[in-house]
Amino acid sequence: MSYTSLLTNTCDIYHFAEASRTQGTPSFSPVPAAAGIPCRLSYERGREVEQDAEAVVFSEVTLFLPAGTDIRTGDKIVVNGETYYALPPRRAGAHHLEVPLQRHWER
Repeated sequence: MSYTSLLTNTCDIYHFAEASRTQGTPSFSPVPAAAGIPCRLSYERGREVEQDAEAVVFSEVTLFLPAGTDIRTGDKIVVNGETYYALPPRRAGAHHLEVPLQRHWER
């Protein structure tokens, strides 16, 4: 079994680029960087945190990607219509990258 056969999903990657400046403060927008990249998600844990009297749920997963994929800390990642944000990626062996992702939403 090859490693690529384990990548059962696809993802779109967006880098953030400066879009405009308002009174000297930059504003950043997601810019498409890659689409249809083979990937796999592994769910690790979830937690609920109280913020400003509202419950916020955080879910962390690991994204597995082919080596050489251009992904950066803070990138927006969309897999199966779900949006995540990349934490620092790390190379795991010669054939893939492991990228911790963070997703949060309000309940």
